Amino acid sequence: MKTLVLRGGEGIERAAGILRRGGLCVIPTETVYGLACDAGNPEALARLRELKGRPPGKPFSTLVSGIPCGGNADIEKLARAFAPGPMTLVLPREGGAGSVGLRVPAHDTALALLRLCAFPLAAPSANAEGEAPPVTFDDALRRFDGKAECAIDGGDCARGAESTVLLLTAEPYRIARRGAVTKRAVENVLGKKIDGMTVVGITGGAGAGKTTATRVLKTLGAEIIDCDEVYHSLAAGPSDMLRELSASFPGVVSGGALDRKALGNIVFRDEKALAELNKITHSHVGREVSRLLREYDRAGAEIVAVEAIALIESGRAAACDLTVAVVAPEDVRVRRVAERDGVSEEYAVARAAAQKPEEFYRAGCDDTLVNGGDEREFERLCREYFAARLRGAVKRF
Repeated sequence: MKTLVLRGGEGIERAAGILRRGGLCVIPTETVYGLACDAGNPEALARLRELKGRPPGKPFSTLVSGIPCGGNADIEKLARAFAPGPMTLVLPREGGAGSVGLRVPAHDTALALLRLCAFPLAAPSANAEGEAPPVTFDDALRRFDGKAECAIDGGDCARGAESTVLLLTAEPYRIARRGAVTKRAVENVLGKKIDGMTVVGITGGAGAGKTTATRVLKTLGAEIIDCDEVYHSLAAGPSDMLRELSASFPGVVSGGALDRKALGNIVFRDEKALAELNKITHSHVGREVSRLLREYDRAGAEIVAVEAIALIESGRAAACDLTVAVVAPEDVRVRRVAERDGVSEEYAVARAAAQKPEEFYRAGCDDTLVNGGDEREFERLCREYFAARLRGAVKRF
C-alpha cells in the first residue's frame, strides 16, 4: 500500500472520507504530527494500536471540536484557556466507566478535518512507542509510509512539544504528562495547586553560583539537567547537532568531535555567525532537554532543575514552572571563574563583560538569588529559599 499524500482543502476532504471508511491518516497539529483514526471504530483502533506498539491497557487521546464541560467550573476555566490548544483534559466518562482524554487542536487543518468527519479522532503522536514525536511532515511520513492510507502535509508543527495531559478524574488534579502547557499556567487558571512534576529553571552569568543553587536542589531530592553538560555531550560524538554545525561551519568538526577553538575563531568575530551558532545549538540542546524531561516525567520525578546560562534567550524559560536568576557582584564572579577554570583575572573580566548584564537575568526570571561570595551563606540562602518557594512540590521539603 502506498500512502496517499494530501494537501489543501480538497486533501482534507479526501482524508475525511478515508477516515470514515476506517482508514488511518497522518495529520498535523500545532504540537506534533499525529496518527489518526475514527475513535469509534474498533478495527481501526486495533490497527492504530498495532502500528504504535501501544500496550493494550494504555488508552489513546482523542481530538474533538469542543470540550463537554457538564457544568463543572474547573473544566470550563480550562476549556476557555486551553481549548483550542496543547492541553489534553482527562475526564470521567459518562456513567462513570473509566475516563477519556480530550483535546481541541489549535490547528486549522486538524479542526477542518474534525468538522468534516463529525466524529472524534483517536490521534496519538505519529511515532512508535518510546520514540520522539515528529514535528515535520517528512519525518512523520517516513515513519508510517505504506502503513497509513493517507497523510496530510501541514508543514512544520509550530510548538514541537506534545500536549500537556491533565487528570481531572479526582482532586487534587494531576499532570500525567508534561508538555507545551506548564504546571504553573494550569495553576494560574484554576487558582489552586495541582500535582505533577515541577520544573525549575536556574540561570545567570558565569561564576554567579548557578551550580551551587542546583546542588542544593539536588540534596533536596531534585533531578538536575545541566545544559552545558548536554551541549558538551552532543559536541563530543556523532549527533544531529554536529552534522548541522559541520554543514554551516566547514572545518569545525574534526575526528567526529567539535573543534571548539576553530568554531570560536569563526563566530566571535562575526555576529551573524554567532547568531547562526546559537540558533543551531539552542535547537538541539532544547530537544535533548525535552527528551530528558519526558524521561524524568515517566519515571515519576517530582522536581527537575534545568541549569542554563541561556535559559531566557533560548526560549527554555517558557517551559519552566519557576525561573530563578542567580546573580553576584562582578568581583565575586571574576574570582570564581578564575579559580574554577584556571584562567587569568583579565580573561575572567573579559568573559564577564561579554555576557548578559545582571538586569537581563533579573527581568527575565520570577525570583533572584544574590550570591555575596560566602559559599556557606549562599548555600543557606538557597536552601531556605527553595524550601519556602517549593513547599509541597516535594515531600521532603
